[in-house]
Amino acid sequence: MKFKSLVLCLSLSTAAALLPTASVACTDFIVKAVDGTVVGGRSLEWAIPTKSKMTVHPRGQKFLSLAPGKKTGLAWTGKYGFVKVNMYDVDVTVDGMNEKGLSVGSLFLPASKFPQPKPQDASRSLFVLQFGQWILSNFSTVDEVKKALPSVVVWSEVIPAMDMEFTAHTAVHDAQGNSIVIEFMDNQCQVYDNPIGVMTNSPAFDWQLANLRNYLTLSPYNAQPADYSGLKVSPTGQGSGMLGLPGDATPPSRFIRTVMLTQYSLQPKDAGEAVNLADHILMTLDIPKGISREKSDKDTLYDCTMWVVIKDLKRRVYYFRSYDNPVLQAVHLDRLNLSPGAKQVSIPLETPGRITDTTDKLRK
Repeated sequence: MKFKSLVLCLSLSTAAALLPTASVACTDFIVKAVDGTVVGGRSLEWAIPTKSKMTVHPRGQKFLSLAPGKKTGLAWTGKYGFVKVNMYDVDVTVDGMNEKGLSVGSLFLPASKFPQPKPQDASRSLFVLQFGQWILSNFSTVDEVKKALPSVVVWSEVIPAMDMEFTAHTAVHDAQGNSIVIEFMDNQCQVYDNPIGVMTNSPAFDWQLANLRNYLTLSPYNAQPADYSGLKVSPTGQGSGMLGLPGDATPPSRFIRTVMLTQYSLQPKDAGEAVNLADHILMTLDIPKGISREKSDKDTLYDCTMWVVIKDLKRRVYYFRSYDNPVLQAVHLDRLNLSPGAKQVSIPLETPGRITDTTDKLRK
């Protein structure tokens, strides 16, 4: 296990070493339907093909983490089955959902600074790359996660090939609609209740919340006509109440845009409408290749939306689509074999696109 974990870190570093920190953008949010359905949406933006795969993890799976110095860390047996999405064939949980409707999404946060376990903490040391699978395999609600966090020390370390740590913060949502954001700042684990259910990247979550104060005038209602010394001026058209809504791809702008869209869109009635709304919101966050560029020593990188996922936390359905195949595909967790000892099956998230030819319907 130590050797496999070391290879895991080196594999991740090889891919991440090519990527400047500015070339990463992700967004995570939830929408709630009238019937109680909670649906999560998440995008992953990256500048290098991620080779992401979705993998099934059954109940009863045994996990072993690392402690500093390549020592044995936290060991546990999974209570719940789950599906997770990785990157670069590395056993890291970038996103996922378990059979109880608990979901995680880890998004890049360069300013993260993790605690370092003391020697006596080795048995409860949890390496950051395994943080997501620890949550998904053990817990069913946000409250359970919050209560269990003090029992582990989540740590990271500088990976030589990338000269930096793997830094991320994590959004956790449950089927009841509760949300938290978990960050590691100043060597401490910080947990924020997240009533708006939105998270992006840098700066940290508390800054993003404070920044909302700059956009209090945004409204779904059109602006009213004004009279300037007898000159009557009316809005140019629909949508004037949202004039000033940020449209760029930076994390603060995506945060504000996602909050406004989740707060002011008409509340969906049921799961079908909630999934549809989440998909529409994700479309407004989409980054085409070339619109967001970062120059490196070797090449110019193009940050784009590699894939998105939509998670129905009530019905346990995991939807996904990719840059080249924008048609939603669905995985129903209640139809997967999650029994102990079941095989871990994987499928790629990024697949070639398909276009449906409907010409024959017009020839009848």
